[in-house]
Amino acid sequence: MRELVRQEITDCSCGRIHRCPIKEIVIGKEAIGSLPAFLAEYGRPLLVFDTNTLRACGEAVKAELDAAGCAYDSVLFSCKEGELVIPNEQGISWIETAMKSETKILVGVGSGVINDLCKYVSFHHGLPYIIVATATSMDGYASSGAAMILAGMKVTVPCRPPIAVFADPQVLRNAPEEMIAAGAGDIIGKYSSLIDWRLGALIRKEAYCAEMDEMTMKEVRQVTEDLSLIRERDADAIGRLMHSLVQIGVAMAYVGNSRPGSGSEHHVSHFYEITGIVRNRPYLAHGIDVGYAAYLTIGMRHFLAAQDPKTFTPGPTLEVRTPVLREVYGLLSDEILSLQEKTGFYREDRMPRIKEKWAEIRAILETFPTAEEYLAMLKTLGFRMEEFRAFYGEDYIRESILYAKDLKERYTLLNLLADVGLLDTAADTAIKALA
Repeated sequence: MRELVRQEITDCSCGRIHRCPIKEIVIGKEAIGSLPAFLAEYGRPLLVFDTNTLRACGEAVKAELDAAGCAYDSVLFSCKEGELVIPNEQGISWIETAMKSETKILVGVGSGVINDLCKYVSFHHGLPYIIVATATSMDGYASSGAAMILAGMKVTVPCRPPIAVFADPQVLRNAPEEMIAAGAGDIIGKYSSLIDWRLGALIRKEAYCAEMDEMTMKEVRQVTEDLSLIRERDADAIGRLMHSLVQIGVAMAYVGNSRPGSGSEHHVSHFYEITGIVRNRPYLAHGIDVGYAAYLTIGMRHFLAAQDPKTFTPGPTLEVRTPVLREVYGLLSDEILSLQEKTGFYREDRMPRIKEKWAEIRAILETFPTAEEYLAMLKTLGFRMEEFRAFYGEDYIRESILYAKDLKERYTLLNLLADVGLLDTAADTAIKALA
């Protein structure tokens, strides 16, 4: 599959102009072989890979460039098998040190972290970059944000998408099982993120695009149909999964933020990553956490939909929450509190609109799938809720539900539950459902 992305959409029903700088997407056995011709017009590339991605695909990339007489430089992040590179200041510096005055384009060979580092560095140096994917592990290949850990904080930095994405399904299907499951888990987690987007649009009148919503949901439906084949590493299904991951990234680029693909389920996942770093405790792969967290949100949505709005009471103020936020986030609490002061979420009185729009809100909350249907999807992928529960423990999972919303400036189900004074009760309901 080789396709050109529509770089500007001027006739969208939402009235906005959508732009995406991606020129080309190549997913197929011809992907690696098409690199030299694409790079010819850009000049000397800097290849970026780690030990694992060099073995998975990097050597093949180098061989293609060598055969075509294409000169290049490279930088290797040395890591043990299974060890991960961190997208932090050290990673940025490692790439910048390898750059030369002749460097005209970055070529990332890898998945999440390599992609984010190349995206960040290329943007800040005014260079284009392309990504050669090695795993269907996440949906950020084509997005305009780089998920970084800067000053110890997980942040999404506005950047530019790659100008092209290349992926060979035969490479992708050989990725570790966890990475394949993570990508599929990230996709089915969109059932949660799209609902959160609709809630934000209705309650806070945020910008919303029905066409980008549908673009995302179309890919979610395709992956849902392919779950068994994905688990079996079927090359065609893996190729379709990669297409879905890239297409949703394109939707995020069109919107200008990650709203189509990131909501409360991602916030819970980010909570484990950030507090894991702060507390020096392990956490699961991002897409794995997203898949599990989306199950938690389904139960809480249906719990909230069953409530009588006459019983709603305002949630705690930021002043009340400050001591516990300092305890939960430790050294990062000042940044968390500053972010919430900036968003003004705690100062807004959304209760009148929530009650006014309750019938519409309830309809959104009751959107497919049910908890049972979603749990069946997770099981097909090999996810086991009891393993998630055992890995983090009920107290930590409850903590993630209560405090993940404060990590971001985005309105989600968790904010809505807090607005009506039911976040604690909803968390208890979700924890009981884990059993």
